[in-house]
Amino acid sequence: MSTANVREAIDKLSATFSAEPAKARAKNAPAMSGAASAPNPGWFLRAALAACTTTAIAMRAARLGIKLEQLELTVESESDSRGLLGLDKNVSAGLSAGVLPRRRSGLGR
Repeated sequence: MSTANVREAIDKLSATFSAEPAKARAKNAPAMSGAASAPNPGWFLRAALAACTTTAIAMRAARLGIKLEQLELTVESESDSRGLLGLDKNVSAGLSAGVLPRRRSGLGR
């Protein structure tokens, strides 16, 4: 398949997913030949990591009797489009992600 055909196929690709009552649509960014008419899949992945991590921290704090007044996380990820598009077999198509606690306040029992 030519590069032009790959770009056209990616541009047409979008994902819609729902968990009633919510519904979301993902679209690739221009770097991946998308129209960016919706958040890209990586954004949803980072949002899910942040939501799951904050929930786990809050549940653990509650179990330990720690009152959290504020908790902020930063989720960062990196990917290389060459790997995702199969342009370089030496570049991973995978995404590396990290969750970093940014701010904690009101920690106390």
